[in-house]
Amino acid sequence: MWWMSGIFRDVELINEPKDAILDVQAEGDLDADYINGILKVRIRTKTDACTGTWRLCRDGKTTADGSFETKNGAAFIEREILSVETWTAETPRLYELYVSAGEHEVCVRAGFRKVEIIDHNFCVNGKVLLINGVNHHDYNPKEGRTVTREQMEDDVILMKQHNINAVRCSHYPANGYFYDLCDEYGLYVIDEANLETHSTWQNWEKAVEEALPGDRKEWLSAVLDRAKSMLMRDRNHSSVLLWSCGNESYGGKDIFKMAEYFRAADPTRLVHYEGIVHDRRYESTSDIESWMYPSAKYIEEHILKEHPDKPMIC
Repeated sequence: MWWMSGIFRDVELINEPKDAILDVQAEGDLDADYINGILKVRIRTKTDACTGTWRLCRDGKTTADGSFETKNGAAFIEREILSVETWTAETPRLYELYVSAGEHEVCVRAGFRKVEIIDHNFCVNGKVLLINGVNHHDYNPKEGRTVTREQMEDDVILMKQHNINAVRCSHYPANGYFYDLCDEYGLYVIDEANLETHSTWQNWEKAVEEALPGDRKEWLSAVLDRAKSMLMRDRNHSSVLLWSCGNESYGGKDIFKMAEYFRAADPTRLVHYEGIVHDRRYESTSDIESWMYPSAKYIEEHILKEHPDKPMIC
């Protein structure tokens, strides 16, 4: 990881209209048979009470539509969508959801898919998934951490050409456009909070005492803020299957609280944190067993035998 200073991503000023739609969260779930879709939409508006319309489209054709009314600036929509085209890395089928209120209209894309653990296996739409992935950094050999859209697309195309089906945003959320590409081309994403404190726990005998954030209350709000910022920005991306609590920051109660936040705010995805292999006081922090960087032999002889109850990602 290259450490550099500066502003690497776009900075925007947004002038909202009076009747602005402030937020749209679109969740595309599937029923128990993985055939019909369950669309859930949460809307927040600038005004406390307003009316609006919505429509769900696929390839330019309206699949479903309706109206809504906000109360205290919020509205909730739930609709069954029969025989949906599901989203996977092999079949990245996306729908467009248009939400309008007054003169303001926003569009978000939704994919219908279900992420589960079935019989200790990581599954998407009821089928066992084998992760064949890579780690990703925002990096350009000439421009440093200023990465162009063209380069990001070249990266994604290169991954697809080499049968890579997953990418981990290490060790911070990627440029927002990167997730659009993963949605479109089909890549499963582990979205990782920008938390990395490896240098605070090099002394293994004192790691529980010295590691940050550990169990320290003074760090909890900062940890949760990073989790919330990532989730609120990226939750509409179908490609994101797991929220990661960060990289190599040992363990403790603060990171456990981050995992609990992810589950409460977004029960449609799983939670990943590699650090439980070093500190198992809060075993339920992670739904996934993972470790950097064991041999295949070690995985077989130790991890799979000692912790067979979770899917394994190396």
